[in-house]
Formats: sequence, structure tokens, C-alpha cells
Amino acid sequence: MTLIKLPITNRLILAVFIVCISTIYAQAALTDGPLGKIELSVNTKATYDSNVFSMPTPQFNARKTASSELKSSDDLMLELTPAAHFTKKIKMIQLEGTLGARGVYFVRNKAKSYVNPITTLSVDFDESLTKRISNNAKIRFDAIFDLGQRTETSVLENDLTSYTYYLVGLNARYNHSPKFGVGASTSYTYRDYQSETGVNQYQDVTSMPVSARMFYIYSPKLDFLTEYTYTPTRGGNTSSARAIDAATHTINFGVQGDLFSKASGSVRIGHIIKNYDNDSLSESSVSLSTDLSWRINQKSSMTFNLGRKFEPSPQNNSILTASASVSLDHRLNEKMSASIFSSWSSSDYTTVNGLSGKLDSASRSMDLLTFGASLSKRLSQRFSANSGYTFSTATQSVGGDFDRHVLYVGLDGRY
Repeated sequence: MTLIKLPITNRLILAVFIVCISTIYAQAALTDGPLGKIELSVNTKATYDSNVFSMPTPQFNARKTASSELKSSDDLMLELTPAAHFTKKIKMIQLEGTLGARGVYFVRNKAKSYVNPITTLSVDFDESLTKRISNNAKIRFDAIFDLGQRTETSVLENDLTSYTYYLVGLNARYNHSPKFGVGASTSYTYRDYQSETGVNQYQDVTSMPVSARMFYIYSPKLDFLTEYTYTPTRGGNTSSARAIDAATHTINFGVQGDLFSKASGSVRIGHIIKNYDNDSLSESSVSLSTDLSWRINQKSSMTFNLGRKFEPSPQNNSILTASASVSLDHRLNEKMSASIFSSWSSSDYTTVNGLSGKLDSASRSMDLLTFGASLSKRLSQRFSANSGYTFSTATQSVGGDFDRHVLYVGLDGRY
């Protein structure tokens, strides 16, 4: 399945969305009535990106020669995102949905302008897994359904990528006793990729992870857990998706909840094995997932994230990425807040050897270092403004190094 983004398609999507929004807006008086709560939001943003295609200059110049649509590696992008948000509480079940569109106009690379639809629906039973011990039921679940189109700069792919996606996910937990619980989850994700530079060759990617968990409830605010996850992935062209067609087996041990008096989050560590369907190569690594939040005082907090995982690349690669990030958030006054952040990642690519057709493990690598800051201000009850700057530098073993500067200002409104 290939989506061709023609201007008339974008206009049609936008026209349908405007009709829907107009209908909802006409009933705005029912924002918290029998039909549920309806809110409208409009986000505007102007972004300057010095390397919108995330690639070295010589590589972009070569692709610019091959494609008449490419005009400049840097660009100014004007973004408008209107959306309607729906919330409905039915006893212990809460429904949440979003219908909207994201339109971006490229000032220099005009042919890359797009309108992407936004459609999301989630179902949550008894506030689901945000509570480890339920006051109303031993069984809790949540579900999500998401369908749309997304366009974004991918550093790992060295490209501006666009893909149609479909996601459905289910998650459940059963507390058998005050000290023991079990859980399971699964999801199905399908992505139909397109290259915005028109040069890279992409394949569709499908994945369906299945997880099983056991919990030891140490206290009402802390769980110890063990989990197993099986994740098969498939490429759109099975005859050539040698690095995409694979399955991973992951075993983790971890803890989640309030770890200390001012720190909360989750820590998972374990082992992961990846077996390829069409190659004898097997890879293994430490599995790591850490998400911690530390409240320093009433105005300041810090967030720490660590990760190590395999992920499929639509360019028929497999990527093992280790990452770390830290951010500091501070409330300057009643209306203003600021944050600074930094992140690091190191990625090893398993690629297909062009001569033998076999997989080469860690045949290329990329290290990425990022620094940034942002500032937000609440202008009124319904409007807020934000701005930020991000600098990142990438070091590649193949293809050359590159830097990227991103500066943005935005205005958000909610009714």
C-alpha cells in the first residue's frame, strides 16, 4: 500500500476536517453535557531547521541534483494544528478521542508541504494502570486506536520521512491478591513509508509485540515485576526484507512506582535476543528501560531516561540503540516555566551486504549528542506561548558527520 500525497488530497482532508470542526464548534455549548466534554484547540508554530533532511551537506547536494523538488537543506516551516478533543465518562470507563489535522508549509522546499490527519481513540477502565491497586475492581484494562499520517525528520534514517500508520493496542492487569498480580498487553502497528527526498528506498513495517507480566505488590505505591515480550516484525517485501523480518525475545526484571520520597517512575533491565527469519545471524544485548522523575522542590524537577533496544529500519536495516537523557524543569513564576535538556545516543546498524546478500552486524554506527532549552508562558486562561532551541551533532562511521540547529516559537489556544 503506497500513499501518494497530492495537493488535492491535502485540500480534501482539510475541507473534511473544517466541516467536522465547524459542526462541533456550533455545539460548543455542550462542552460538558450528556454527550461528553468537547474541547477545541489550535496550535501554531514557526520553526527554522538548519538541516531539515538530517544529512551531511555533500549527501544532500547529491540528492538535490537527482530531485527537482529539493531546494535547500535548511527551511522555515509554518505549522497549524487545529483539533477537537472528546472525553466521556461512562461509570468506570473513560473514553477519550482526538480529531484534527496538522498542516505544515515549507517556505523553501514548497513541494514538501503537507497536511496530516490526526485521529486517536482510547478506552480506559477504572483509571487503568495508573493505579496499581484498584478500589473498585481487580481487573483493569485500557485500549488505544490510532490512525493517521505522520511526517518527521528521522536522524537514524538521514531523511525527512512520511508514513501512514495504524495502531491498535490492548493492556490489562489482574490483581489476584493484595500482594500478587499478573498482566498482559499486545499491540499491532503498521507503517507505510514514503521518502520525502524521493531517493531512499523504504519498505512497509509491521510489528506485533506480545507481553506477559507478574507483579509483586510491595506496597500501595511500589511494584516489583518481571516480564517477557515477544516481538515479530515484518517488511512489506518479504523477499528482500532480510534485516526487517525478525523476532525479538526480551526478559526484564524491574520496579515501578514511588522509589524514594521524591523520586518516582520505573526501571527495567534484562536481556534481549534477536533472531532473523532469512539469515543465520543472531544478536543479543542488555535490555534497559528507565524513566525516573525527581521532584527537587515545589518549583523544580528533573527527569532521567535510559534505554537500550533493537528497532527495525524501513530502509531494510536493524538498529541497536543505547540512549540517555536528562532534563531540568523550573517554574519561574505563576505564568512562566523553563526547561533545559541534554541527550546522547549511540546506534549500531545491521545492514545487508551488497555483495553476499548476508547480514553484517554493526556495519555502521552513529553517535548523536543533543542540547536544548525551552520557555513557555501562559498568556491567559485560554492562550499560551512557547519557544525553544535545540542543537544536535551527529558522528557517523559512514556518510560523514553533520550538525542541526532547530529554533521555534509557538502559540497555543484551547477552548
